[in-house]
Amino acid sequence: MTNIEQLVRQDLKDIQPYPIDRQGNQNGIWLDMNELPWDPCEQMAIQGINRYPLPNPPALMCQLANYYGVSQENLILTRGSDDGIDALMRLFCHPFRDEVIISSPTFSMYGVSAKLQGAKIIDVPLDADFSWNKTAVEKSINSKTKIIFICSPNNPTGNLIPAEEILALAEKVSTQAIVVVDEAYIEFSDTMSMTSKIEQVSNLVILRTLSKAFGLAGIRCGVAIAEKKLIKFLQALLPPFPVSQFTLKAAMQATTWENIERIKGYIEIVKTQRAFLQEKLSKFAFVKKIWPSQANFLLMQCDDVNKIYWYCVEQGFMLRKFNDKSQLHDCLRLSVGLPSQNEKLLNVLAAVTG
Repeated sequence: MTNIEQLVRQDLKDIQPYPIDRQGNQNGIWLDMNELPWDPCEQMAIQGINRYPLPNPPALMCQLANYYGVSQENLILTRGSDDGIDALMRLFCHPFRDEVIISSPTFSMYGVSAKLQGAKIIDVPLDADFSWNKTAVEKSINSKTKIIFICSPNNPTGNLIPAEEILALAEKVSTQAIVVVDEAYIEFSDTMSMTSKIEQVSNLVILRTLSKAFGLAGIRCGVAIAEKKLIKFLQALLPPFPVSQFTLKAAMQATTWENIERIKGYIEIVKTQRAFLQEKLSKFAFVKKIWPSQANFLLMQCDDVNKIYWYCVEQGFMLRKFNDKSQLHDCLRLSVGLPSQNEKLLNVLAAVTG
């Protein structure tokens, strides 16, 4: 019998899957994956699935271009942001030669994709207050640096990275590396997207998604936005039919003007509830710190984090707990749910020490 461990790449033997802990809690209240708590497409009917879908349907690309404020030639559809991250990694990084820079704690898929591609990961951690250290990042750049990933608002800390610092960095590395800004949560922030900069900054790539603000995490639809030549390279690299007919039709309905206006209402509710939760959570004795957020989640540092987490699980609430060896070992991340769910969560947390 073949020992499969002898066949896999040596540098991937310790790779871990993205943590998803929902299998045993199908009927609980899910506040662990930063999804929109409403289902915006309950009445949707999908037809025409006997045909292969167009890879970039003109009508959908027009709606997306209008929403993101760019030309259709600056867009490409991906299977969520993960697909865009992976494609960029394969496009720019030679295995076992090139390097990528990340700033932990941040979205784990940057590191996973880098490892799969055999790219060396240079981690320039965020400062103690989770601010991004541009000077430290610049000091880590060398001739092997090919991609610098920046998540803004950052997952899981929720803070924004100043656009002027990102642009300055992109200019500094313009002849050797690309700067990828993941704006998955930008709709929940109080700042503008950087999509308007891509034609002036040719090594800047913006990743956007319909998973968060649009509440379409289940259809896996993302967008990479960049200058036209880079988009053409990605078109050659991605599969011919990157997203399904279901995904295209759901995205088409979701990005109409009428639905965008409705989504804006949901976003305002999330912002209001985010402020409400931050105020209430900060009053619990076991909460050592809760960080301000520009996303649809909050990160809090807790005493006896395991007790709190498992008590919430027993009560039907899924929060996000981090690896015991990570710098967030004593933290929990919770997505902003429906107002009624948030009230129930606060009652559950009040009972932890009650």
